[in-house]
Amino acid sequence: MLRRCQILLSSAKHQRPKQIATQLGCSVQTVRNTIRAVERDGLQCLQAQSTCPTTVEPMFNSAKQEQLRALLHQSPRNFGKAWIVSPDEQYALKKHQRNRLICLSEQYPNWALDLHTN
Repeated sequence: MLRRCQILLSSAKHQRPKQIATQLGCSVQTVRNTIRAVERDGLQCLQAQSTCPTTVEPMFNSAKQEQLRALLHQSPRNFGKAWIVSPDEQYALKKHQRNRLICLSEQYPNWALDLHTN
């Protein structure tokens, strides 16, 4: 309520909405909305009002939920994502080394890793 009164006082001094918004630390649209509310409702708009929404609708109605569900079941490749990107900086190197070991194991099936030696 205080801010609305300050907006009206500044407007009465013929200040521009941008000047008022800068001075009061609010958006220009807030200033314009307040001035329009006074023009529409008079000083009644200065009374404290409820901040609760008058109507509440879900952000995702059933149609939007189905669209989202369908989107979630699509392959990342449909959106140009060939593979999951790892946050590991050495991911590409590790993947290359792993693929190389797989190829070598196919070429030399008799090779074995002894992981139990110290």
